[in-house]
Formats: sequence, C-alpha cells, structure tokens
Amino acid sequence: MKRITIIGSGPRGMSVLERLVANAITMDIQQKIEIILIDNCRVGQGRIWDSTQSKNYIMNTLSTEISAFSGHGSVDTAKPGKGPSFSEWWKENYDDFDHYQGYAPRRYYGEYLSFVHAVVKACLPRNVTLIDLNDTVLDIDVDDKSCNIICENSNPFMSNTVIMTTGHSTNKYLGKFNDLQNFASTQANLQFIAGDSSSEIDFSVVKPMENVGIIGLGLSFFDVVAELTEGRGGQFIEVNGASLIYQPSGLEPKLYCGSRSGVPIFSRGRNEKPSDYKYKHAIFTHDKISQLRVEKNGNLDFHSDVWSLLEAEINYAYFAQIIRNQQGESAANMFTQTVAENNIEDSKSLAFFASEALSQHTHPLDLAALARPFEGIKFDSSDSWNQHLVKLLKADLAAAENGNLGSPLKSALDVLRNSRDNLRAAIDFGGLSPQTHKNFLSIYMPIITLLSAGPPLFRTKQLLALMDAGIVSIVPPSMDITTSRNGYVLMSGAYDGYKRNITTLIDARVPVANLQLDENQLTRNLYDKGVYSSFVNKGENGDEFVTGGVNVTDSPFNPIGKDGTVYQHIFVLGIPTEHTRWFMQSGSSRPAHWIDFMIDADNIAKSALNILG
Repeated sequence: MKRITIIGSGPRGMSVLERLVANAITMDIQQKIEIILIDNCRVGQGRIWDSTQSKNYIMNTLSTEISAFSGHGSVDTAKPGKGPSFSEWWKENYDDFDHYQGYAPRRYYGEYLSFVHAVVKACLPRNVTLIDLNDTVLDIDVDDKSCNIICENSNPFMSNTVIMTTGHSTNKYLGKFNDLQNFASTQANLQFIAGDSSSEIDFSVVKPMENVGIIGLGLSFFDVVAELTEGRGGQFIEVNGASLIYQPSGLEPKLYCGSRSGVPIFSRGRNEKPSDYKYKHAIFTHDKISQLRVEKNGNLDFHSDVWSLLEAEINYAYFAQIIRNQQGESAANMFTQTVAENNIEDSKSLAFFASEALSQHTHPLDLAALARPFEGIKFDSSDSWNQHLVKLLKADLAAAENGNLGSPLKSALDVLRNSRDNLRAAIDFGGLSPQTHKNFLSIYMPIITLLSAGPPLFRTKQLLALMDAGIVSIVPPSMDITTSRNGYVLMSGAYDGYKRNITTLIDARVPVANLQLDENQLTRNLYDKGVYSSFVNKGENGDEFVTGGVNVTDSPFNPIGKDGTVYQHIFVLGIPTEHTRWFMQSGSSRPAHWIDFMIDADNIAKSALNILG
C-alpha cells in the first residue's frame, strides 16, 4: 500500500484532497492508496473556518465567486470533480443569504468544506482509503523516498509523499512590539493580545467600558470590532432603509483603533456581476508582463515597469465607466477602441482621450493618494479629524452602493482584484529586483489591499454607526504606541494633541509568513534541519532580499532545502510560500473556471499520484 499525507485541512488541503480522489478515479489507478488527512483543529475545516465560531466573522469574498469543487454540479449529485458552488450550498441549507448580502459567516464556509469532505469520502474508489487524523504534526524525518511523520499523540508513521497545506501561523515579535508585549507582563492591569485568527482570541478578558486599543484597520479589525459589539449583545437598527444606528448593550469596551494611514480598509462595491464574470485586460496584460520579465531578465522595477501599467489599467476601466454612465455604451466602446488603436499605456494619455470624449477635463486616479488621503495633513482637534474621516467613509460608502459596475471608482478598483494573476507573473520567484521587491511589500501591497480587499459595504455602515455611538474612535494617522505608569498610550503623528490611555492592546493584523519568526513547531523543525529554507531574491549586482517565505520550485512546488536539495516527494502549497509567490492568502477557487488555486491543487495531486508509481 502507498500512502499520501496531507497536513492541514483548510481550503488548500481540501482542494488537494478533492483533486487527488478525482484524479485517482479518472486515471484508473489500481494500486491501493491510503490518504491521511491531518489537522489539529476540526478535520475537513481547519482552524480559520471552524464551524463553531461566531457568526460575526464574515468573509470578504462573495459566496457566488467560491467553489471547493473542481467542476460544477448539484448538491444532490455532488462527487469529486463536480459539485455545487458555495452560494448554492448556502441557499440550500440556510435562509439568510440576503441578510448577509451574499457574504457568508466564515463558519458557513467551514460547514461547506465539511460537505465537500463528506462527498469525497463517500465516493472513494475501492482501492483508496481516507483516514482523518485529529493531531498535531511536530516533525518530519525525511529521506530520499519517504517521510517519517511524528505527531503529538499518534504513533509515528511512514508516508511516500507529504503535502503541506498548513495555512496561517503565528510569529514571535521583535523590536517595539516585543517590548509592548513584554510590558503587559510587568503590569497587573494590562493585557497585550497578539495577532492571530480573531475567532481564536479570548475576548472575555476585555471588560465592559474598558479603554481598548486596536492595531490595524484591515479585515481583522472589523472582526474584532464585531465581536466586541454585536458579539456582546449590541444591535444595529436600520433607519429609513439606509443608514444604521447602534443600540449598545452596555457590555462594550471603548475602542480606539489606528494604523499608519488612519483609514479603515475600504468596502467592496455592491455586486452587479454574474458569477462567471471575467475581466479582460487591455493594458496590464499577462503577455506584456511576461515579455517585460524576459527583457529585463527577471529584474523588474516594480514602480516603473509594473505599477505604471497597472495604474493605467485601473484608469482605463475608470474612464470607460464614466463615459458609459454619461454618454452610453457606444461612446465607451469608441473610447476603448481609441485606446487600442493608439496603443496607449499611461494614465496621463488616457485622461487626455477621456477628457476629449467627455468634453471636460478629467483627472486620472492616483492609487497612492486614494489609499493615503491624509498624507502630510495635520489636524488641530479630534473633532476636525473625525469630520474629515466621516466624510471620506460616507463618500466611499456612496460609491460602494452604486455597485461594482455602476460606480466608476468601485468598478475600477475591482480591476485590482482581477489583476492578481498578472501581478503574480511579475512578482513570483524573484521577478522583481530585491529592493523593489521590498518596496512592493512595504509600500504597494498595503495600497492594493486597502483599495481592493475590503469587507462588504454593510461593515462600513456599521462602523459609522459605532463611531456615532461613541463606541469606536479612529486614531488620527501615524498612530504611535508608547507606555507610561498608567499603561499603554496611543498618540498620533498627525495630531500633536492626541493622547489616549488604554489598558488592553489588541494586534488586529494578520501575521505574514516568516520562517525566521514562525512559532509553529513543525515549521521550526523543518527550517532548523534545512528541509525548509527562505526564498532569497538575488539581484544582478549582488544585492539580495531574504523574504521569509518557503523556497519552492515552480509547480508542483517542492521545497528547496538549505543545501539546494529539491525534495520531490514533499509539496508546499499556500501561505507558507508567501513572498516566493504572491497572494497565497486566497482561500478558494471560482465556480465558473479554474484559477491558480485549483490549477495548483491539481498539479500537486497528479504529481503525488505519479510518485506512487
């Protein structure tokens, strides 16, 4: 009997499992195969999607855009390679689809993954066995042809191949944040809650009316806020079918939340697109990026080679929608035809032709300015800051309510999401020079995330209601954190008079992949023995950038050890390889067509089966 082991059973692990069994059926493999699926949380769900978590944790991807099956089929006839999309399963099992506007509680996705798991298990070929193992893998002893897997509670066992889909981990802190964490241990009345999956944080330690600081204004910020408000019995009440007011329960803390920009992540536009929608690039094309990468010998400058083309693509969509809204489809088609005929690739020229079409001067979008609207501005009072922020959030909400097609702004920013594959073509496996790779991660990726990866628009409505109720306060830009005899102190570089004393500090940022800081014992052991090594982006002039992501080959993503050994019977997929590849946080494939998520899973599944001989 041959054995394949999958470590981690979240969306990546389940996609590999589904493709393993689907391929085992279609390839008509006759030898006996044992698949072991291991997770130290709920097997078939993983920890991020655990179906016991609160409904307050909401996905930021529309359920209509998600499927864990590699082909489309119904709930009743589902099998490996053919099954319902997440939204179809949701509507079959719950009646609250409209209440959540198609953005599901994360626990529902965990239940959907369990459905996929059950379907796969029920359809196994006679020669394939699936064993679920609820345990923690501590180490793997690797030789040329097999792996000895060592678990916390189970006996060690040998496996011919191992597929690592371990997902999010936690990192130890360095520098200032290490000091802030350690400071809490010296004061009896203080708490520091480290960054992790929000659903695994014990919020019961936060007292009602306590002054609480939150670091980060991204998606996890909305999770933390939801659990400390709605999760404590507060209610949002709709007014005139539009805005919300918040009715407190009295159990909420006072939340002071901030980041470098001071801007909460913007909401996604109301969906107007069919589930099989696919954007066709006109300027920032995959072929153009691939050609540039060859010409520059994999040493692209992100700003001049990539960002300018991406921003032009965003403005192409932006101007086309403005023209469409004002003058109709025919005029929009004339504009896009003019762009193609003149081979326009820059935002300034696009603005010129759009201005001619509209008979009025039109400015292109500046993505950096959109993401940092308060850059360089000083505020003289909390009221002044709050007025500016509320105005910005209401404008963003109005654009979002106009839809991801009808709103020129939101339709254009949706193109950022649609451009991830083309960005990968530029970035993955050292496509950027080392310095601009660093710049991408520290400067450009936060811009892309803030503008395009936001929550459903009802989250922004809720935030405005919480701000109006005095439950949530957003710290002015350039938040800084220091300590005093009374605890933590929040300050702002944009308002010299800002100062808030807090007793609990919550890090609401999602930890990023970093082999050197990862606290997972399995990851540490594989790194220490050299099976895992960090991907190093090496430049033409001898400069280099040690990324912290697991160094892997191109598909099927075998780890490259410290000594250069390629471990062909081990595969590493998803978040651990972040920085070697880009945007590995994506947790699903599309119902209508395969994207890299499912393509990667299929390639690994086929490779693992071929190794078995």
